Amino acid sequence: MSKTRSLRNFPAKLVGFLRDPGGVAAIEMAIIAPLLLLLYFGTVDVANWFMVHRRLVIAGSTLADLTTQNANSITGTQISAFWTATGKITEPYPIESITLTVRDFRVNGTTAKQQWQYTQQVGSQPDAPPPNCGAARDEAALQGLRDTEMTDANDIVVVEVCTSVPPIALQIIGIDELNLHYQIAMRPRLSKTIDCTSGCS
Repeated sequence: MSKTRSLRNFPAKLVGFLRDPGGVAAIEMAIIAPLLLLLYFGTVDVANWFMVHRRLVIAGSTLADLTTQNANSITGTQISAFWTATGKITEPYPIESITLTVRDFRVNGTTAKQQWQYTQQVGSQPDAPPPNCGAARDEAALQGLRDTEMTDANDIVVVEVCTSVPPIALQIIGIDELNLHYQIAMRPRLSKTIDCTSGCS
C-alpha cells in the first residue's frame, strides 16, 4: 500500500525537485567556470606573446642598427658583444632563448649573393625554436633584394631573430609552443659594403 502511494506521488515529487532552485548556482558555476578559466589563461597567453614579440622586434632592430653603423668591416666577436648588450632589452625574457642570424648580401653581377653569415643558436633546450629561423633565401628573394634595396651597389644586412613561447591555454588543444619570428633589413651607414673579417661563415 505504501509502495503504491509512493509511486503515485512520484510525478509530484519530480516536479517539485525540478522546481527547487537549490543548487542552481553550483550547476551554473560548474558549466561556466571552465570557460572563464580558459578565457583568463588565453588572455595571459596573448599578453605574454605580445610582450615577447615586442622585445624581439626591439632587440633585432637594435642589433641591425649597431651592425650597420660599422664602416667597411666587422667581426663575429663584435656582433656577439652587440647581441649581449641587447639582453637588457629582452628582460625578463632571457636572450639565451633567442636564436639570432645575421646575413650580408652583395651585388654579384646581375644577382645578389650572400657574402657572410653569423649565427648564435639557442642551446639544447626543451623549448628551443625551430632550426629554420633565418633560412637561406631562394633566387627570387635575392633578386627582389637586388632590384629594390641594392640599386646603389650597396650591401644589405638582414637580421633575423626567433624564439618560442610555451602557451598555457593552447596546451588544452595540443599546442605546446608558439614560434615567434622577426626580420629586418638595413643598408650600411658609413660605407656601401661591410665584410666580416672573422667569426663568421
